Amino acid sequence: MNLLRAFTHFLQSIYRRLFKAEIKHTKHLGAFDKVIVRSTREATDDLLEMGTLLIVKDGTFYKWARFQCPCGCGQKQVISLQSNHNPHWSIYERNGTITLQPSVHVNGQGGCGAHFFVRNNKIDWV
Repeated sequence: MNLLRAFTHFLQSIYRRLFKAEIKHTKHLGAFDKVIVRSTREATDDLLEMGTLLIVKDGTFYKWARFQCPCGCGQKQVISLQSNHNPHWSIYERNGTITLQPSVHVNGQGGCGAHFFVRNNKIDWV
């Protein structure tokens, strides 16, 4: 399945480069099923599965939120939770769920353009 996903992503990237076109996302995840909190040393890429939100901490300080893009493109995303970084996001934990503010917009070099909020582990698409 991973090979098929990688091949599909490869074909989409070629299409985008040739036609400079935006591909509509065919699959939108509705929520992160699993939230894992790990220290910097324990946070490895093998924990990143579709539907998993990995929160990286250093002691009591939040450092990063890592996940695969919930649009299904397979891109790994890393967003800073450190207030001394720019840009950075705020994280709120409540009853075992995570909310990130502001919204996440996957853009930049090779970005798929997905735009969403994470509220109580749910993904609200913009």
